[in-house]
Parts: sequence; structure tokens; C-alpha cells
Amino acid sequence: MFFQLGTKEGYLTKQGAFVKNWKQRWFTLNRYELKYFKDKVSEEPIRTMDLRACSAVQFDYSQERVNCFCLVFPERTFYLCAKTGVEADEWIKIIRWKLVSLFRMNVLLWQEVQLKRMKGRCLSIQIIV
Repeated sequence: MFFQLGTKEGYLTKQGAFVKNWKQRWFTLNRYELKYFKDKVSEEPIRTMDLRACSAVQFDYSQERVNCFCLVFPERTFYLCAKTGVEADEWIKIIRWKLVSLFRMNVLLWQEVQLKRMKGRCLSIQIIV
């Protein structure tokens, strides 16, 4: 199977939002979207998470399960568990890599905006003088 850089897929166990039961779901990570499906053959995702809204991903030891990690979003924290610690670590690392990439991209965009603002100010000063 061929994978693009920065993509990942596999089964994870996810805690429900309200009932707090655990269900195995098929997850796919592509670009800045983490989707989960009922199973590997399902075509429509149950949910698509936009990682641009995710503020953190980290190992989680608060659950009564092992190999868990959480994704923190403004509206909810998602609790996920992998079959092994290595697999959980792989998911965390690739999602962190995505979050760091987003952060760097936002910093560059912010710097570009600031530079344009400064150029605008300098230009307006030159016209006045």
C-alpha cells in the first residue's frame, strides 16, 4: 500500500461523547483532516475533525485503558486508544507534526501581514515627506 507523507490510517478505539462507551473506529488522516468511520469499508465518515481547530494532542493517562491519547478541540476533547504504545506514539507524532506545520504557517502568514503593514506605513510616510 502506498502512503503519502503525512498520512495515516488505522483502527483506534474512541470514547463516545455522551454515553462514554468505547467503540472501535477506522481513522484516516490526510492533510489537516482526521476522519473516522464505522469500519474500514464505510464510505461516509461519521465525523471529520479539522486539525486547524485542534490545540493539543498528547498521551492521556486519565482513562482506565492503556495506549490512550487525546485531541483537544474548543468544543470537545476526543479520547482515543491504540492497540499498542508504539501505534499511539505514531498517531501523536504525526498529528503533532501537522499542528506544528500549521503553527509555522500561521506565524509566516502573520509575519507577511505585519511586513505589508510596515511597508504601507513607510510608503505613506514617504508620500507625506
